[in-house]
Amino acid sequence: MVAAVLAVGGVACIRFVVLPSVELLDDAARATFMESVHDKFRKIIGLSMGLLLITGLYNVAIAAAAGHMADSAYLHPLIVKIVLALVVFKIAFMLIIPGPAFSGVKAKRKTWLLVNFVLGVIVILIAAYLRRLA
Repeated sequence: MVAAVLAVGGVACIRFVVLPSVELLDDAARATFMESVHDKFRKIIGLSMGLLLITGLYNVAIAAAAGHMADSAYLHPLIVKIVLALVVFKIAFMLIIPGPAFSGVKAKRKTWLLVNFVLGVIVILIAAYLRRLA
């Protein structure tokens, strides 16, 4: 849960604080600053994704062992959570990969960060719901 909160909180900080603030800088300073932010955030996101995948697989195994997978009230939200988490990972990957790859997505960074933030919050809320059922 901490990895998800860190990742979603980081996305919120970049979207709602860093990007609006960096618009005040000239192009050269903005590019240098944003590359520095991306280098540091790339590590945080990579670590968060890794931890979320490992803990997610562990939680699925625990839920399966406890028999929760037969309960549709648990299984359906879990499937939605997994799919949304994969979408969040994909968007994050497209935004943080260095170089010109996914330049169309990067050109609309504010929009995609907002989408990723909202989806990340939904994933966290579903996780909290599933915790109550377990």
